[in-house]
Amino acid sequence: MKVTLWSKLLHSITSQFSTKSLVLIPIAVGINLIGGTLCSTLKLPLFMDMIGTMVIACLSGPWVAALCGLLTNVFLAIVANPVYLPYALSSVLCGLAVGYMVKAGLLKKLWGILLIWLACSAINTVTASMITVFVYGGATGVNGTSILTAALTVAWKNILISVFSSSMLENLIDKGITLVIVTIVVGKIPRRFMSQYASGNIKTTNFKPIKADAASHGYNLEFILADLCKGKSGNANPNTLPSDAEMDERLRKADSVHDAPGAMGRANPLVKFLGVFLMGLAALVWPDFTLGLVIVAGLFVLAWRVGCLRAFSKLMFGFGIPMAIMLMFIQGLYSPKNTIVIADFGFAQLGLQGVLYASKIVVTVLVFLGSFYIANKTTYIGSLVAALTQIGCPSKLGYLIFASLNVVPQMQRKTTVIRQAQSARGLTTGGSLVSRFKAFLPLIGPVVMSSLSDAQERGMTLETRGFGIKGVRRTNYVKVSWTSKDAVALWSLIAVFLVVLVLSILDHTGMFPVTYPWGGVR
Repeated sequence: MKVTLWSKLLHSITSQFSTKSLVLIPIAVGINLIGGTLCSTLKLPLFMDMIGTMVIACLSGPWVAALCGLLTNVFLAIVANPVYLPYALSSVLCGLAVGYMVKAGLLKKLWGILLIWLACSAINTVTASMITVFVYGGATGVNGTSILTAALTVAWKNILISVFSSSMLENLIDKGITLVIVTIVVGKIPRRFMSQYASGNIKTTNFKPIKADAASHGYNLEFILADLCKGKSGNANPNTLPSDAEMDERLRKADSVHDAPGAMGRANPLVKFLGVFLMGLAALVWPDFTLGLVIVAGLFVLAWRVGCLRAFSKLMFGFGIPMAIMLMFIQGLYSPKNTIVIADFGFAQLGLQGVLYASKIVVTVLVFLGSFYIANKTTYIGSLVAALTQIGCPSKLGYLIFASLNVVPQMQRKTTVIRQAQSARGLTTGGSLVSRFKAFLPLIGPVVMSSLSDAQERGMTLETRGFGIKGVRRTNYVKVSWTSKDAVALWSLIAVFLVVLVLSILDHTGMFPVTYPWGGVR
C-alpha cells in the first residue's frame, strides 16, 4: 500500500515536468527577476519577484512552481547578491502552496483568491522572518524593510516581533499586488495556449491538455538521430562530418574564448563554487569575526589578481557598510544577549555581545558575497553546466541553469524596448508613488505575455530536436577538464575547513581556547 501511494505521488510530481513546463521555467525565472528590476527602476518599495512563480503554478503545477522559486533565488544570488539564497525556502513553500490551491480550483472564486493571498503572505512572512533573524541577525540592508525594522525595534525593543511586523506589512502589499497581476495575466492568456498545461484549474475546462512530448509521437527519434550520426540519412553526407581531431580543435577554441585569464579561469568550476561554500562555512563556524575578516582581506587580494578589484570593492563596501550600520543598531543596542555595556546613549545601551555578533554576521555574509562574486566573474556559465553534467547531473537541469541565465538578459532588453515604447505613448514612469504603481502593470503585462509566446516557440523547437527523448547518451559541446591542480585545491580547501571546524569545537567546549577574549567575551 505504501509503495503504491509513494508511486502515485512520485508519478504526480514527475508528470508535471513535461518539456513545455521545463521550457517555461527559465521564462518564469526571468519574469521574476524582471519584476524586481522594474520595481527598482520605478523606485517602488516592493519585490515583485514571484509573478513568474505564480503564473507557472497556474500553468504547470505546484512542483514546477517550487523549482521555479528555488532557481529564482539561486540566480538572484548569482547575479545580484548571495543574501537572497537562504530565502529560497520561502519561494519554494509559496510555489507549492499557490500551486496546490490553484489545483484545488481556488483561483476561480474571489474568496479563493483572497485565501491564496493570505496563505502566501503568511508563509512568506513566517519563513522570511525566521531567516532574517536567525541567519542575518534581523537585517540584510538590501531594501527599505531594514529601516522599518530598525524603527520598530526602537519602539518595541524586540527584534523578532519587529522583523515579523515589517515583513508581514511588506508581504501583504507585495503578494496582494502580485496576485492581482497574475490573475489579470492568466485571464488574458489565450485558451488554446492554456490547453497545453493545467487548463482545468483556471476556467478553461472546454480544452483538454495536449501531450506534446517527443515520447508521445509515433516516430522513434532515437533511430533518426542514430541514422544521422552514422550518415545514413539522405540529408547527411559522411564526408562532411568533422573528424574527432577537428571536433577536439573546435572544442579547444570554444573553451579558450570563454576562459577567464589566469589560474582562477583555468580552475574547474566545481572547485571554485565548492570553495565558496567551504570558505563561507569556515567563517560561519569560527567562534568570532576574526577568521572571516582574514578571508575578506584575502578576497580583496584575489580580486586584484583577477583584475576586478574596483567592481569588487564597490560591491563589498556598497553592501557591507549599510548592513553593518543596520546590524550594529539592531543587535548592538537591542540584542537580548547584551550584558557588558560599552556605551550608554540614554534611550539605549550599546552592548559588547551584540556588537561582536553583528560583526560576525557581517563578515560571514561578506565572505559568501565576495567569494561568490569572484567565482562567478571567472567562470563561464557553459563550463559550469558542462561540469555538472559530466559528473552525472541530468542534462535537463543543465538546460534550466544555462537557459535561465541567458533568458534574463534577453528579457531585460525586451523590457527596455517596451518601456521606451510605452513612454513614447505617454506612459508616465515617474512622479508620485501612485503614478509609479500605475505604470508597473502596463510594463510587466507585455513582458509576461510576449515571454509566454516565446516559451511556446522554444518548446516546439526543443521537441523537434529530441529534447524529451530517453535512452540516448548526450554529449557536451564544452568540455571541462579535471586536473591534478584541481584535486589539490579541493582537498586543501576541505582540509582547511576540517581544521577550522575542529578548532571551533575545541574553543566552544573550552578544551582549547583559540580566539581572543574581547572584553572577557569569546
